[in-house]
Amino acid sequence: MLDLLHTIGHATASALWAPVLLWTLVAALAWGALGLFRTRLSALTHYWMHAGLLVSLPVSILGSLAIHRLPLLTQPPAPLLPDVLPIRSLGRITVDASASAPTATSLLFVVLGGITLCAAGAALVALWQLLRDTYSLYRLRGRLSPNASPHVQNAIDALTRSLGLQQRVRVHVSDEVPVPMACGVRHPLLLLPPDIAADAHARRLAATHELVHIQRRDYLLELVLRAVRALAAIHPLVHRLYNDARYYREVACDATSCAQPYVERAAYARLLLRCAQRPAAPLPALLPFARSNATLKPRLHAMSDMPTPTHPQLSILASVLLLVFTFGLVACADAPSEETPTALDDASIMNEAGDAYIQVDSPPQLDGGTAALYENITYPDVAREHNVEGRVIVQFVVSTDGTAERASILSSPEAGDGTPPEAIEALENKVLAALDHTSFTPGELDGTPVDTQMSLPVVFQLPE
Repeated sequence: MLDLLHTIGHATASALWAPVLLWTLVAALAWGALGLFRTRLSALTHYWMHAGLLVSLPVSILGSLAIHRLPLLTQPPAPLLPDVLPIRSLGRITVDASASAPTATSLLFVVLGGITLCAAGAALVALWQLLRDTYSLYRLRGRLSPNASPHVQNAIDALTRSLGLQQRVRVHVSDEVPVPMACGVRHPLLLLPPDIAADAHARRLAATHELVHIQRRDYLLELVLRAVRALAAIHPLVHRLYNDARYYREVACDATSCAQPYVERAAYARLLLRCAQRPAAPLPALLPFARSNATLKPRLHAMSDMPTPTHPQLSILASVLLLVFTFGLVACADAPSEETPTALDDASIMNEAGDAYIQVDSPPQLDGGTAALYENITYPDVAREHNVEGRVIVQFVVSTDGTAERASILSSPEAGDGTPPEAIEALENKVLAALDHTSFTPGELDGTPVDTQMSLPVVFQLPE
């Protein structure tokens, strides 16, 4: 079991948890900054920026994985390789003995493996609940067909046109609906309780709020945010950002609704109190979209504190900029740095054996970047015990299936007096074993994968 946890932790450390950690730091700072400007920014700006922070988490992880698979800059400076070896090389790998303690590293990977399994289990449960709720609502939509009287439907149509909404919003009136709510994207449906549908003034106030939701596509964004929350079910900051986003979404709709000339704030507040006193939805599929009573008091206070945005597009732009900034910082900071290649003008296109190319149009790409090699190379105990250090250069061929083949040692540290041969061999074997566990995207010539000869210098270094 420990071996399994170690393997999982080893595989997810740089690909998953490194970008998650960086995102957490960036998102926490951004969330704190938004808190400092709580009453200076509009609720809509807060809503979109909280949503942007949430969406940036999966985007940053996917971006980090994509950057790792970009073509590597694989040619090191000339001093790293002998002059007789004009072939493409991976960047130099330095293995520090002080950082190769297997016990601490293994414990870290085991812990990460356990956290990964817990995160995966929680995500599966949350995703199952999301799919179940979405499917239940989909089936419910088929049953809750529009049934409002022509008078009520015409009133909603007129209100829809006055708000500039292009879609036709159909109305369903039912005792199964405790409070006004809206669902759907392409064919939105407004759900109203019978008493509010019969009260022209209350109907107009409630419908205004829900039509603003429909106009802003809040239903679709709610599904996206719930999916992000499900995927990161064990992350506490994700839940806090999600709850804040929902709160500011309602406050933003309150602000826009109260800005309409026919809406009185006092009457609007009384309607909110009236809806808050009602029991929960008898239909479980409607529960995720019912308004929470816990945010009612803050919403009433916010109606007088939060400014109404005069240019809502700026809120979306601020969210996009925040998302792009977070993505760039997380994804690019996690990208492996590679050494700049030098030209191979004097090299022939094939190696001396004529069985592999030296120059290709697209060089082989190391899956996972140099971090993948670092993870597979540790300092051998026998070499550490005999104070053996130095550079090992291995030459190999990346085949068309992405494996490293025909590996051979070109250079090794010189054995000193009393140095056992097995100490040097241990260094060489570590490099060869790492290549066996490393995969590549093969090099291409004229768009066709070809065998490509490469080399890898690994420097084993003892602490001073």
